[in-house]
Amino acid sequence: MRELYIPNAELQDVWKWFILRHIFGGYDNSIAKALDSIQDSAVFAELLGDFLITKLSYYDLYKDNYHNLLLGMLSFRGFETISNRESGMGRYDLLVKMPKYYIIFELKMVKEEHLMESAVNDVLKQIDERKYWAGLGTNPPVYKVGIAFYNKQCVVKSVLHDGAKDRKFGARALNKF
Repeated sequence: MRELYIPNAELQDVWKWFILRHIFGGYDNSIAKALDSIQDSAVFAELLGDFLITKLSYYDLYKDNYHNLLLGMLSFRGFETISNRESGMGRYDLLVKMPKYYIIFELKMVKEEHLMESAVNDVLKQIDERKYWAGLGTNPPVYKVGIAFYNKQCVVKSVLHDGAKDRKFGARALNKF
């Protein structure tokens, strides 16, 4: 194995854009379209599923590279994306700040195909239980998106965060302490 050293920032930028355009070329407008219609999970699932099938090798997805894949896709498109930030009572996988709303992504890799549906429900529940939306408020609105991966397949579900319900719940919880 050899290491590659890039001697300066200018060449680093050139290589970064060359690699990202080669891998993600043609998908940047589709990603924007999918995020603009995040309330329809099927649109995002179709884009991501198509990308997994047509652009990646099974070996590219070794271990938990789905997080880095999604982070790269979103960052390449220029979205303000925050990864692995502590919020509420835990740490979300990704937060995307769109002009009119926020998106919290929580990802799960499963070992068997039939587990994808329950896994995506579990990660949506995790977002609520750990209050990953804390500190974001409700203006702009927050979409909670769970994605479960099995090899080159994915299941996506998105839910609009109901801030009023969560504020009431938070107040009751605080009164217990």
